[in-house]
Amino acid sequence: MAGRGRPAAPEAAWARFLSWTSRGVGGGWVYRGHANTAWKLRPGIGRISPYSPEREKQAVGVFQRQAARHLEGTGYDDWDWLALSQHHGLPTRLLDWTLNPLAACFFAIADQSEVAKDGVIVGLKIDRRDWLSEDEKAIGPFSIRDVRFYQPKQRFGRIHAQAGIFSVHSAPAADWLGPSPARGVGARQARFTVKSVWKQDFLRRLALFGIDEARLMTDLDGVASVVKWRLRERLPLE
Repeated sequence: MAGRGRPAAPEAAWARFLSWTSRGVGGGWVYRGHANTAWKLRPGIGRISPYSPEREKQAVGVFQRQAARHLEGTGYDDWDWLALSQHHGLPTRLLDWTLNPLAACFFAIADQSEVAKDGVIVGLKIDRRDWLSEDEKAIGPFSIRDVRFYQPKQRFGRIHAQAGIFSVHSAPAADWLGPSPARGVGARQARFTVKSVWKQDFLRRLALFGIDEARLMTDLDGVASVVKWRLRERLPLE
């Protein structure tokens, strides 16, 4: 048993985490991992000061024009382009979420630049009032008036591998507090803190569940990164 003020042993913490994920068995929960508990629910474009909606639209347009020659197929709409640019690192008004709490855990612990900080997995229970309506979809991502969730088409392999969905934010420069209520009966929010001393152990345990960079990133950089990590950690290479 952990002493007062002392983090629990990693194996006990992992058991608590798995128990925490059981709230999602009934469906409706989405998850996001933060490598640092100080991070807020604010989209990447909103962290660039001063925020400019005109510059945001321009950046997505430039990505669209330059990325088109690298893509197969046609028929991409404004939502597709926004999701694609977000998932390849362009700051947008989107936040990444996943239906898989194990994937969210990976993103809360894998960032080596934040390994000394406690991470957190944020869980939200969403329902039909939180999803993007057909009318909102028709007016486009730069004209909505609230925070909504949507799931991109399955044509994007990495998003599919991560069981990814997005929240789109009408005010990306503002921290989002999530849907109410946060606590009590009918709470729609939950958080699990991953202490910094647990992070490396949790990475090993996630690998046993098939959750690693190679499977979540679905590219050769991810494959090489995982093999390198397994070499360093003296783990089986496959």
